Amino acid sequence: MPGPIAGTIGSYFERAAVGSVSVNITVQSGQVAASGTATFSTVVATNSVTIGGVTFTGSDTPTGAVQFLTGTTDALSAVSLASVINANTTANKLVVASAAGAVVTFTSVVPGPVGNFITLAKSGSPISVSGALLTGGTISAQVVISEGL
Repeated sequence: MPGPIAGTIGSYFERAAVGSVSVNITVQSGQVAASGTATFSTVVATNSVTIGGVTFTGSDTPTGAVQFLTGTTDALSAVSLASVINANTTANKLVVASAAGAVVTFTSVVPGPVGNFITLAKSGSPISVSGALLTGGTISAQVVISEGL
């Protein structure tokens, strides 16, 4: 029978005393974030990269929040795309973008297999992507302990 503090922490301990509490503990370690790449090879205006459903379009004179610089070098276009993605309030909740040469790398913000579901696409033949989804998100160890009735 619940005491005077039913519905509070006291009722939890009363239930625990009679064995009606279940405990589930999950420990995960060694999580690796999923990633993918886009590689530029003479990228031009109107070429685009879509990450997590947000499309970023090349422009020789970018003015919008989803436009990146083209018409210079592929390395500068890659830096521009990475910068625009990292500033985008939708895409930056999914990935962090970085550029090295003409390659943009997208790394899931959340480590583990959930990042393997982030979509990646392109339009225009001067751009190639590593695949339709980011890959490599893993959990190397997982322990689950369950106890209770």
